[in-house]
Amino acid sequence: HIAGDGFAALSGLRVFGHDDGELPEVVSDFTAVRGPEDMRNATISWKPAKNAEGYIVRYGIAPDKLYNQYQVYGESVEIRTLTLGINYWFRVDSFNGAGVTMGKIAEDGI
Repeated sequence: HIAGDGFAALSGLRVFGHDDGELPEVVSDFTAVRGPEDMRNATISWKPAKNAEGYIVRYGIAPDKLYNQYQVYGESVEIRTLTLGINYWFRVDSFNGAGVTMGKIAEDGI
């Protein structure tokens, strides 16, 4: 927003950078299980990755269409937005101040 006097103001600006630390390890092994009572839900869990501050769980309807995501600061997440009758693929990325390390995509959808 530029005020009438020619001065500009910014609000809510976030600037990100990279620290000089090591990237987190790859999350190579995780489980993805659809809810037995409600197949629209799935629980994704994994072992902690070394140097990780958090994780990004990406999922979608094909391995190359992981358009949905959750940012998680633990080692599991329950996703409650799946569509009945559709298979989903998942990937768990780890991150810290040095950046993001991409995980491996599940070989089979659930």
